[in-house]
Amino acid sequence: METLQGQLESAEKTLDHTRVTLAERQQEQEANAEMLARAEEIEKAYADWQAARANLEAMDELAGQFRQHEALRHEPLAAIQAEEARLTQELESLTEQQAALEKAQAEGASLEEQLTQAKAQVERFRVGWLNGSSWTTRFGNCRQTRRKPKPRTPAARRDA
Repeated sequence: METLQGQLESAEKTLDHTRVTLAERQQEQEANAEMLARAEEIEKAYADWQAARANLEAMDELAGQFRQHEALRHEPLAAIQAEEARLTQELESLTEQQAALEKAQAEGASLEEQLTQAKAQVERFRVGWLNGSSWTTRFGNCRQTRRKPKPRTPAARRDA
């Protein structure tokens, strides 16, 4: 009977162990059943994630191309900006030169007027010189009306 008793105890232990294993497996099966029930939802989320990842990769590639394009564009833009600065400076210089030229032209016109007047005076003087009478008359009258110079020293003043 002892052997039967030992066999019974051993069978009970095995049964308990089997029940525990069964409970664990049932819990795993329920978890797997939940996962299978959500399989469609999980697969859709995974597909969305893959699409977003592919979209991000495409955007990264496009951004890389844009950076390359910007790098290629930078050198000509720098050259354009440098040329613009040079032309602006040249324009300012030419504007200053134009103002100086306009001022010189205005002064030139004034000088031409003065030259014309001087030529007219010279011509009047030359005509008067050639005529002789007006010249000698003018200077002759000046000699006659001219006074004696005043003495410069006090002693000479007393004698005069």
